[in-house]
Amino acid sequence: MEFLKESLPPLSLSEAIGEASRCLYCWNPPCVTACPTSIEIPKFIKRIETGDIRGAAEVILKANVLGGTCGRVCPVEELCEGACVITKLNKPSVAIGRLQRFAIDHFWAKQQPPSQWHIQKKKKVAIVGSGPAGLSCAATLAQLGIEAVIFEKNRLPGGLSTYVIPSFREPIEVSLKEVEAVKKLGITIHTEKELGKDFSLEELRTAYDAVFLAIGLGQSPQLQIPGEVYFLDSLEFLSKAKLEPWSLPDANNIVIIGLGNTAIDCALVAKKIAKEQVSILYRKRLEQSRAYPKEIEKVLKEAVPIQFLIMVKEAVVKENKLVGLKCQRVDPHSSLDSAEKKEQNGIEFFLPAQLVIRATGQQKPLWITTMAIELDNGFIKVNEKYETTLPRVYAGGDCIRKKGMFSTVHAVEDGKKAAFSIAASFS
Repeated sequence: MEFLKESLPPLSLSEAIGEASRCLYCWNPPCVTACPTSIEIPKFIKRIETGDIRGAAEVILKANVLGGTCGRVCPVEELCEGACVITKLNKPSVAIGRLQRFAIDHFWAKQQPPSQWHIQKKKKVAIVGSGPAGLSCAATLAQLGIEAVIFEKNRLPGGLSTYVIPSFREPIEVSLKEVEAVKKLGITIHTEKELGKDFSLEELRTAYDAVFLAIGLGQSPQLQIPGEVYFLDSLEFLSKAKLEPWSLPDANNIVIIGLGNTAIDCALVAKKIAKEQVSILYRKRLEQSRAYPKEIEKVLKEAVPIQFLIMVKEAVVKENKLVGLKCQRVDPHSSLDSAEKKEQNGIEFFLPAQLVIRATGQQKPLWITTMAIELDNGFIKVNEKYETTLPRVYAGGDCIRKKGMFSTVHAVEDGKKAAFSIAASFS
């Protein structure tokens, strides 16, 4: 299927060397400052230019163990490429993301993953979740000589990289290959083991010297409207599209509710399977969306219409099948944060839809409210060392990120910094 293939082709060796030669090798490179994992970008690019592809990959992996994933899915326009000084000359930035992907892919194709590090096994850390934050934390701990054991609730490890990020951005093989590379550092991963079901946090605290929570967030919150049972959650839709594309229902018209980065991923996937129209409905104004501007440009290029200031009132169901949505336009002069906005007498209309995807953000980890951990607006509260209010329990990734950017590379950096804090607590 078309949407299972990467949309951006890999660079050839000559293309990579040519692109690398555009780098100005700044003395105080802003691209490095803009990279959450502080990859020495000019250094790895210079190695590509001189043909030392393995050396380039080693520079990347030293800072970011998930360099292959981040080279594909990082919002580079907002980070390293957005800071590239060449743009000040009205020229396109150096394609840092594609060069990073080139180096890591070449490394995997030509070299064996790193051999197992010597684990001292004097200390043992439990990690809950095998997404980017969990894998990064485990790999960093292993490199520091500390044993790490990961517990993952799903059948496959890798978190959103495996289950949710669309294949046209990152094929599942890339995520699983990185997982295997991490395991070769001496890390054990137990799958289908869920916190709160198969074991408790207190049991982990008793059996291990420290615990790192990399539990991410949950599904989209319910809209509390009639017929919502017929909607698909955004994560469920993306997971089906990636792992079980044959299970997706046939639909002439597909509607996505929401306008975050996940909603845009849903729209881009839906565009490839809808027989007629894909639409996005958003209850706020464009400037209130948390989606990256470049991502919004992508759906507009795909001719996906976005309707702003729209409230979905109910699902329209006939003969036990979803046929559309009853919607209402919100008064553009009203306060969108007002509790009365749902009661406004805006114009109502019907929108045909055989598949509706709810992409209205992700719920906070509600189960954590039963634990003795302090929360901050529903997110796990941590200090600058990634420590929670529960002794010897740390957290990172989306479950702590109350504000700022939510991305794979930020989760990787959380895991790495938390690992250093955990190691320092043992000394």
